[in-house]
Amino acid sequence: MISTQNQYSDQAIVSMLKSGDLLGWNILYDKYSSILFGAILKVTSEEKLAKEILIESFINLQKSDILIHTKRSLLIFLLHHTYSFSYLSERGIIPLNFKAANHTFPLMNLLLFTTLSHQKIAKTIGIHETELKTKLLSESQDLSCKMLK
Repeated sequence: MISTQNQYSDQAIVSMLKSGDLLGWNILYDKYSSILFGAILKVTSEEKLAKEILIESFINLQKSDILIHTKRSLLIFLLHHTYSFSYLSERGIIPLNFKAANHTFPLMNLLLFTTLSHQKIAKTIGIHETELKTKLLSESQDLSCKMLK
């Protein structure tokens, strides 16, 4: 375990991942795995299953490039990803295309898994940008309630 993981900013970790530096994955795991594990335990009370889901969600992230393209908070991104992954895994569903598989937080999906700006998302779904931000805040609060209670 890397004892200095908190000295790395999210931006520094993402830069390491973009450059292919495997240390970035170690730091990311060390920095966020505890909180993610606790969040997974909110979906399933089985510790063994929670450990498997945590590992599988990180493997799923390593196989895709969605994480290195995010400009959002890594904690929020990882909570969203892990919640979605654990929710689906708990129900025996392993998503083939993980980005399209989750409809629990549709606006967060657009923001986290695409390169669309707030303005483009609002225009695409036909609402004002202020309303979009309000709905995103609501989805973020719902996610926090589900994951951190």
